[in-house]
Amino acid sequence: MKELHKSYYKELKSFIGEKPCHTIPIFLLNNNLCNIYTDEDFHKGFLMVPVGELKDLYIFGRLNQELLEDFLVQLKDIRTLLCDVSLKSSVTDTGMFKHVIKNIIYSFSEKPADFLSVPDDVKKLSHEDRISFDLLPRDASFIYKNFLSSERFLAEGLSYAMFDKSRIISCAGTYAISDRYADICVYTVPWRRRKKGSYKCATALIKELFLMDKWPTWTAEESHEPSRKLAEKLGMVQVDEICCFY
Repeated sequence: MKELHKSYYKELKSFIGEKPCHTIPIFLLNNNLCNIYTDEDFHKGFLMVPVGELKDLYIFGRLNQELLEDFLVQLKDIRTLLCDVSLKSSVTDTGMFKHVIKNIIYSFSEKPADFLSVPDDVKKLSHEDRISFDLLPRDASFIYKNFLSSERFLAEGLSYAMFDKSRIISCAGTYAISDRYADICVYTVPWRRRKKGSYKCATALIKELFLMDKWPTWTAEESHEPSRKLAEKLGMVQVDEICCFY
């Protein structure tokens, strides 16, 4: 497997195409947050390896099975690998992963004609809210994971939150942004869940994304009913699915 020069990244975007399930990979390509490896011709297939603390691998197209297995063995700290359902057997045959689940991708079939107004108790976040944002529990760090830091997330991402005095209790943010789509995620502190906080914040975020001509997407594990129900409550429908190995 050889590393592909970053000058080819624009061609890679054309190869994989703008789809709801490709929001995160295109975000990584646009921001040079990954390295690309291929066995011969990247137009046939390649492996995306995110940099730094990002551990989710992505595979596109077909790669030489033996070379792929050897490369994965050499990688340290592999967490997950995501791929199209059609590549499930190829990844399974590497023997590197014990489990596989299906992630459901949601989006809107059309722009809402009259989307809900932004609730009065929801606020758009900015760099001035960093102290409050950094006080969120540790398990909320996934919100800004792809931006590598909360500072960068608040500067380059888009997010809305509900407060209890100076503390954030619910928030919704852009997990990744591509040229056409924006994958979103939500978080509510454990003691304030089931009070519509995530729904209200997501509503505000979705409305602004449409004003920016970005189509919101939502990724949920197939077995995660609360996440899937919230996506559907927001008006989204299933548009794709991918395999997630771990």
